[in-house]
Amino acid sequence: MARARKIQRFFKPALPTSPRFFTGTPGVLVSVEDTVRGFKGIVNGDYDHLPEAAFYMVGTIDDAIAQGEEARRSRLTAKQHRSRGHPWPRNSP
Repeated sequence: MARARKIQRFFKPALPTSPRFFTGTPGVLVSVEDTVRGFKGIVNGDYDHLPEAAFYMVGTIDDAIAQGEEARRSRLTAKQHRSRGHPWPRNSP
């Protein structure tokens, strides 16, 4: 079921026709080859380690991988910050 949700999110790309002010994300054109490569990888389980959110509003599977890694780093930073006794996000002047 998780792979099906990832596929669903992967096929909702940031379309170049959608206004940037509406989505907050610039549009991307993705080749058929890149789309098929990403789809096959998701179906084969190559990207099971990535969270579902990494597949939403991205162009290629490489963008999803980058977004997933960024989310992982953000979670680690938040966890490290909390372990030092600071609330997250930290309110700074």
